[in-house]
Amino acid sequence: MKLAKVMTFDEIKMIGGRRTPTRMTMDNKKKTDHQTVLVFDQLDFNINIPESTFTQRHLTSQGR
Repeated sequence: MKLAKVMTFDEIKMIGGRRTPTRMTMDNKKKTDHQTVLVFDQLDFNINIPESTFTQRHLTSQGR
């Protein structure tokens, strides 16, 4: 099996009392110079999310 992708985490900052990576990079090893970069400007921890948010019905109907 060949390595397909590598994810790295960097730009570690203290947010909400936690050391948190604010930048994630996914490098595609099968395609040269292809990568996806996610940069988080704001993060919230310990927020209340209703259980119903994670039902199969809710998750599949929201994408339409």
